[in-house]
Amino acid sequence: MTIDRDHVSILLEIKGDISAAVARIENINVRLDESAASRRRLEDGQQGFRDALQPVTMLAAAVAEMKPRVDTMHKQVGELLEFKARISFYASAVGAAVSGVLFFLWEGLKWGYERFFQHH
Repeated sequence: MTIDRDHVSILLEIKGDISAAVARIENINVRLDESAASRRRLEDGQQGFRDALQPVTMLAAAVAEMKPRVDTMHKQVGELLEFKARISFYASAVGAAVSGVLFFLWEGLKWGYERFFQHH
């Protein structure tokens, strides 16, 4: 059987197409390997990120646990500040009253001394 030159050229073209397809498949395999390596690096990075966030998560849980006590303390501090303001007002009012009483007592004593003891 004789092989025609057109058949040979067709076979060579097919061989070239197959070689190109194999090269593309190898290129795709290389990219898939790179993609898998990139994914592993990403997963390792995510795990590292999770590990780094663990103390923050624990801190957030501790803060959430302490929040009711802190809110209670804020309320108590507010009540203490109101009490301090009230006591300051009372101290000022009583101090002013005592100061006035002492002033009039002193003036009364001076008046009495001048009136009864210096003229006699």
